[in-house]
Amino acid sequence: MKHKKIAALILSCAFALSGCGGAGRQDKEQTQETQSADAAGDTEAWQKAEESPYAAYPELVSYTLGQMSGVNNSNLPDGDTYEDNVYTRYLRKMLNIQNDNAYMEREDRYDEFINILVKDQTLPDVLVVSDRETLKELVENDLVEDLSDVYESCTTTRIKEMFESYGSDLLDAGKFNGKLMAIPETVIDHGPRLLWLRKDWMDELGLDEPKTLDDAFEIIEAFVENGMGTEEGEDPVGLVCDTDLVGSTSSSYSVEPVFDRYHASPQRWVNQNGEIVYGSVTQQTKNALSYLHELYERGVIDQNFALRAQNNLRDLVVSGKCGAFFGLWWTPNNPLMDVYEKDKNADWEPYYLQQPEHDNAYASFRDNKYVVVRKGYKHPEIVMKIISVLFDYTRYEAEDADDVNEYSALNVEPTARPLVINVDYNEATFQITKDIRAVQNGTDKKESLWGLEKSYYVACENYLHGKSSTPEDWAAYKSRISAVGLLIDGGYQSQAQKYLDDADGELPKSLQQLEKDSFIQIIMGVKPVSYFDTFVKEWYEQGGEELTEQIRRSNPGE
Repeated sequence: MKHKKIAALILSCAFALSGCGGAGRQDKEQTQETQSADAAGDTEAWQKAEESPYAAYPELVSYTLGQMSGVNNSNLPDGDTYEDNVYTRYLRKMLNIQNDNAYMEREDRYDEFINILVKDQTLPDVLVVSDRETLKELVENDLVEDLSDVYESCTTTRIKEMFESYGSDLLDAGKFNGKLMAIPETVIDHGPRLLWLRKDWMDELGLDEPKTLDDAFEIIEAFVENGMGTEEGEDPVGLVCDTDLVGSTSSSYSVEPVFDRYHASPQRWVNQNGEIVYGSVTQQTKNALSYLHELYERGVIDQNFALRAQNNLRDLVVSGKCGAFFGLWWTPNNPLMDVYEKDKNADWEPYYLQQPEHDNAYASFRDNKYVVVRKGYKHPEIVMKIISVLFDYTRYEAEDADDVNEYSALNVEPTARPLVINVDYNEATFQITKDIRAVQNGTDKKESLWGLEKSYYVACENYLHGKSSTPEDWAAYKSRISAVGLLIDGGYQSQAQKYLDDADGELPKSLQQLEKDSFIQIIMGVKPVSYFDTFVKEWYEQGGEELTEQIRRSNPGE
């Protein structure tokens, strides 16, 4: 009996062990199946993220970034940083990505800093290049990724339409041997430079508002004669003028409208009588310089302009020492917002006095910014996803991106973005103002405005109806409604851009310096206006002739 119980017990244990072993194998098989399914799902999620604009990565993707920093921490709100701000937080929430700013340099030294990285071949994963020669060097040394495929798969239809609004030449500027090696910034039409005048000074002197450039220069002459903005012992400052004379969209204080008056296009290549010539060596430019010399002699142009650095020009405006300078529509954001914060009685008004005519001039991509990705970085598509989210989704579709759009109304600089570029339609500046005006006059409803427009509309309304007197709201109204509205009402029309085939035509530093020195000396009277002919001769002899022939060979149809 005892043996039977032992046998039964052994048999029972055998069955039990057999059952346990079967369950173990089954659990293991189920675990393997689950892991296999998870792996398949994970692979599918990665593939979707790598091939579409808005899909999030299944795990956090970090990328090192070369960051261009702006003045005053790019006007970021207190507590925000270049790695943790509204832009980066939204990108992390939506795409599961995070920038790691491996390199950072301020705007005025950025190009020089990037050149060092390129020479040392110590590139971050993502980089914005603002020097075309550096871009060429990156491509020629096979240091950056081909973005052709990721542009097609990870760019939204609307972003592609934005690039197409400039014609094919813009995107082609980032192509080398048919491959898209860099994503160019879309430099939207900012319109011509407006003349900004101290209206309160005009009222104090009993002066009427100007209708022509000649009227405006008489007003500035009166400012100088009456010592406006000066203290005892100080010399008055006339029209603030940059020594570069003409500038890109990043600078104010040029005198381009004077050159426009004489149909001159200095520092640009032009088609003159069917032949390509450099605009700075034409008779039209000589005529404009002659007039600028006359203005200098009258005291209209700041008598010390040749000695002032760029930051000195801004200081003259902010400190109230001057009452006139040329600037683009966004001048209220910089530098006038700082003026408003210090002195709300300083009434700066814009005047549109000269319609530019550059139908014979060629545009250049040399001042553009370009986004590149380091060769070998695992996720080159990340730049197109960032562009699609920041410049399409948050503007037109998102219902949770108010903070992103309000950054612009708060005057946070573009340098706060992970990619220091802008992507938008060619005439976006004017369309935004037209849409805001349509709501203000009752033609459209507020609901018709998209994200960024709505932010500007609210800021403008707050200022107009006395709900807010912040510098940001004042700047939004003064720029978007006063300045851009002036261009719209004045009938300004964007001109179709023409580009040289080589998309460059940049002068060597030696020729640039020769031109700058010669023009300043002519304006100040150190050299007579007739010296211009000597300058032209030297310009051609010192490399200009060879460069001109090179441009003509590259563009035989022009």
